[in-house]
Amino acid sequence: MDGVEIDIMETTGVMKGEYQYALHWGPYGSPTEKRISSKHFKNRVGGEWHTYGVEWDATGYRFSRDGQIVATDTTCPASRAPEFILLTSESNIKSWNGERPATGYGSKSQSTNLFEVDWVKAWERVPK
Repeated sequence: MDGVEIDIMETTGVMKGEYQYALHWGPYGSPTEKRISSKHFKNRVGGEWHTYGVEWDATGYRFSRDGQIVATDTTCPASRAPEFILLTSESNIKSWNGERPATGYGSKSQSTNLFEVDWVKAWERVPK
């Protein structure tokens, strides 16, 4: 009945504009029990709009980009816990994101690093 952290689309400075999906389950405090499943995509994420999605049920997770299924993951158990949505930019995680520029990213009004989201849609499957 535990939930799953479902990263539909994530990218870092280390990925240089490419992206991945990632699923995390099991206790975060236990390196021997925590599990991760992910797939890296060479597609670029910056410069134009894309639609990313995930749908899951007891058979697995289906990840999409621009309306096309790009990956199916059956290694992670289906999340049956209430989920919530976070849209985040986590540039301070040095080991995962790579080195920050020595001068930082600048002020919000002057930074050239952007994270833009046009819309978000979520729905729940209704049992038949």
